[in-house]
Amino acid sequence: METKINIVIPSIQLSDELIYCLKKLNNQNYKNFFVTIVLDYKNNKKLPNLKYKLKIVVSGGRNMSFKRNLAVKKYKSNIVAFLDSDAYPNNNWLKIANIYFKMKRNKKNIIGGPSIPFPKQEYKEMLCHYAKRSFYLTGYLNFRKFKSKSRYCDWLESCNLFIKRELYLEHSGMNNEIYLGEDKEFFERIKKKDKDIQVFYTPKLFIYHKERSISKFFLQRMVFGSDLFNIVKFGKTIRGYQPILPLIVVLIFFT
Repeated sequence: METKINIVIPSIQLSDELIYCLKKLNNQNYKNFFVTIVLDYKNNKKLPNLKYKLKIVVSGGRNMSFKRNLAVKKYKSNIVAFLDSDAYPNNNWLKIANIYFKMKRNKKNIIGGPSIPFPKQEYKEMLCHYAKRSFYLTGYLNFRKFKSKSRYCDWLESCNLFIKRELYLEHSGMNNEIYLGEDKEFFERIKKKDKDIQVFYTPKLFIYHKERSISKFFLQRMVFGSDLFNIVKFGKTIRGYQPILPLIVVLIFFT
C-alpha cells in the first residue's frame, strides 16, 4: 500500500498565490496525496481544476501553528507535508520524500529542503533573496536558501517540511501560542524530549518560494525584530544568538 501524504497549506484566504500553488501541485509525479488548506475565511475565488482531493477548513483568524495542527488532527495520513501558500514544489517533491521515508523506516526522521526564488523574478525581488542567503543576515542557516549539499541539521522551516503524522501528534504539534519562530521552537522542544530524532536537509526537496518586494521584506524584518528577544536563546550555544546577527552587522556598519 502506498504512503498517503497530506499537504497542509495555511493561508488567510483563497488568494491568487494560493490558487497558483494548487495548480502547480497537479504536476506532482507521486499521486497518493491530498491537500488541506486552512483559511481565515472563504471568499468568492473560483478553484481551478485539480487532479487530487482538496479539503478546505475555515479556522477563523488563528495563527499558523493552530492552522497546521488543526489540519493534521482532522485528516489521517501517513506523512504530513507543510507548504506555504506563496510557494510550490518541484514535480518530484512528493516522490523523493516517499522514497526517503521508505529507506529510513524509523518514524523519527524529519526531512525538508531549500526554498529558492520563482523563475524570472524581478531584480528588486532577487535582491531580497540574495540578502536572505547571505551569511550576514541568516548566518549558518543560509544553506536553506539555495541548493546546498545534503546534511543533518538542527531544524527546518515549516514552508518545506515532511514529518510522520504520528510523530507530529505525539509531540502535540506546534505551539498555538507562538506567532513567530514556531517551527524553530517545535524542533527544539521535540529534540530535547527525544535525542533519536534526526532532521535531514536535501536539495532534492526544493520548492519555489515567491520573494517579497523590498518594502515587504523590510516590514518582515521589522516584525522579526519586534520579537527578537523571544527568538534568541540566551545561555545556549553560540548558534542560539544567530537571530541578532543582522543587528550586530548594522551596528558595526554604522560605527
